[in-house]
Amino acid sequence: MALADVYDALISKRVYKPPFPHEKAVQTIVEGKGIHFDPDLVDAFVELQETFRNIALTFADCEEERKMLGGGEDLRTQKLISGTVESILLVEDNEINREIMQSQLTAAGYRVDVAVNGSDALNLYREKAYDVILTDVEMPDMNGYELTAAIRRLESGADRKTPVFAITASEFDLNEKRALSLGFSGYMLKPLEIEVLKKKLEGLISGR
Repeated sequence: MALADVYDALISKRVYKPPFPHEKAVQTIVEGKGIHFDPDLVDAFVELQETFRNIALTFADCEEERKMLGGGEDLRTQKLISGTVESILLVEDNEINREIMQSQLTAAGYRVDVAVNGSDALNLYREKAYDVILTDVEMPDMNGYELTAAIRRLESGADRKTPVFAITASEFDLNEKRALSLGFSGYMLKPLEIEVLKKKLEGLISGR
């Protein structure tokens, strides 16, 4: 059996077992070095373990798996206590753009839910809290401007104010000053750059 299959079996939720944390799955494979698995293959796997984790996060099909791949509940709690961003709601109507950005964000270690328009995003927002919302501005049904205005109305008078970043294709459509005046926490240009996003999120956290 290929090591990739072994790893998948360990970190996936099965009928007969809960998913293993990523670290435990790696440890199990390492402990089988020279016994169950070729030593060279184990060494290669260890070198690429973060790549395996990122791929698994992209295709994880339940929240329990995503938690374990992120290091488990203890690590999740530490992240929340330290004020770092963990969960993101991505709102994008273009399927290709949505899949690319979701893959980027997941590979960067974020838990990502997706919505195809503002109406779907608003329903998800009502169901659970997100650390950050990233939304396209031009969408059918309910666009990013309308979504943000609706969120701000719901949060009016409450302690909660969810950071919402607009994602736009051009600075001619939106700039920082106009974004803030419309209720956004800021804006970003397409294609999405993860390092730019991280800096903006760090700025929000430090300013809280």
